[in-house]
Amino acid sequence: LSKNLSLAFVRGEFTLSPRYEVIVHPECENEYIQNFHLKQIRVPPNTFFQPAQESLRYHREMVHGAFTKQ
Repeated sequence: LSKNLSLAFVRGEFTLSPRYEVIVHPECENEYIQNFHLKQIRVPPNTFFQPAQESLRYHREMVHGAFTKQ
């Protein structure tokens, strides 16, 4: 991820579905990020390098949308 996208992920402006699709929060006003909504990310074929499903679930439940509470 680029620095800006990484920050947006940490802030909860977008997250990833269990199928590695980008889910942009409805209150995200960044048009650049909005363009990624429901796009599939490229996932490494080796499962060792793939994002952990448990971590993604935590991000969806606890971080996604956190920027709206700041």
